[in-house]
Amino acid sequence: MMALVQQLTQELGVSDRQAEGGLGLILGILRERLPAGDFASIGEALPEADALVESAPKPESAAGGLLGGVMSAMGGGGLANLAQLANGFSGLGMDSSLVARFIPVVVAFLGDKGGADLAEKVAGILKGE
Repeated sequence: MMALVQQLTQELGVSDRQAEGGLGLILGILRERLPAGDFASIGEALPEADALVESAPKPESAAGGLLGGVMSAMGGGGLANLAQLANGFSGLGMDSSLVARFIPVVVAFLGDKGGADLAEKVAGILKGE
């Protein structure tokens, strides 16, 4: 099991499937929103990144995507990201409040492996800065 998934399961009390799925959802947003070179840095820090994104669950309801699209159009990129993540986490059987607990763990891990600059960019995307 990869170190970040193990860390998420231990710190947050989620299953391996939930940790992998939640991580894949977060990485999917980062892949969409970061320049390709920055996402490549994530791939260096976390070689499984692309596979996790591909295996992440797709939102079951269009409501999260619609809400995210409206928020994004109104300049609320961070809120759109959170709405998209909350929808995906729900599909994994996790409470949407876990999104706020996943993000700092992921940011810290990427900072340790990829440097402070990468962690800052990732945090900015996920928080809508």
